[in-house]
Amino acid sequence: MLILLITMEEINMCTHLHDYARQYAQEKK
Repeated sequence: MLILLITMEEINMCTHLHDYARQYAQEKK
């Protein structure tokens, strides 16, 4: 259960970084 929770947090973090990168790319245009 704890491992699953850690994995979910990592996925959320990756998703957040992906969204941030996408916003950054749009601003650079």
